[in-house]
Amino acid sequence: MTAAARSGEVWPRLATLQRWLFDRVTSSSPALLGAGVRRISPGGLPAAARLEVYRLGYFARLTECLADDYPAVAHALGPASFEALCRAYIEAEPPRGASLNFYGAGFADFCHRRGPALAFEAHLARLEWAVVEAIHADATATLDPAELAVLGEGQWARARLVPSRTLRIVAGDYPVYDYYRAFSAGERPSAPERSPSALAVCRRGDDVWRLRLSAPLAELLGRLAAGEPLGAALDAVSGIGATSELDASALQHAFGEWVACGCFSALELK
Repeated sequence: MTAAARSGEVWPRLATLQRWLFDRVTSSSPALLGAGVRRISPGGLPAAARLEVYRLGYFARLTECLADDYPAVAHALGPASFEALCRAYIEAEPPRGASLNFYGAGFADFCHRRGPALAFEAHLARLEWAVVEAIHADATATLDPAELAVLGEGQWARARLVPSRTLRIVAGDYPVYDYYRAFSAGERPSAPERSPSALAVCRRGDDVWRLRLSAPLAELLGRLAAGEPLGAALDAVSGIGATSELDASALQHAFGEWVACGCFSALELK
């Protein structure tokens, strides 16, 4: 028999064996381990026990990965409930590639799909993932505040502020800003009552910033991030004016904070 013929016989058997092993390592049920264990060569431990080492390691490593990205969610749920949620996510969303850097990208949506019982945790997860994305995004381009200082009066209305690749706006029905800040400070906060909130997440250099936003500021920043000229964005947002909470002084403070924290990468005039 030729080498090519032998190869043609071996590879289908190898693929079948690999699929058999994969199905057992990634199964949430130990009951599946016993079927077909005679395929495994003898060793110091029983074949099923040796398979169980890999199965437990698979779920433990991925749970560890999720806990690293979502420590505040883990605190909010408690160890047992968080591990159960991670296992459900791992079964529904197995890794699609070798790198686990972005494995937890769908975790917030997964929490949301599980219903109202995880509504707070879903919103908290969106904040934590925004922080992960800000850490990994390219932050080399940042707007120099001096560029704004030289704008003439007629240029402000048509100025476009290019958003940083690190910028994320997180809005929802729970005040996750206060909870996350308390958790990050080493406190043990309790889940808050439902209340609308919004914040911006961005990075400048090595520093990741989380900025609380009022409803008008969240809308304004969202419009600017979407590419609207400054003048049009200001005109479109209600609650801005001399007699409102967002007067000229408050706007100036907000823009100064956004630029200083790296929300924008460049200024364009069109």
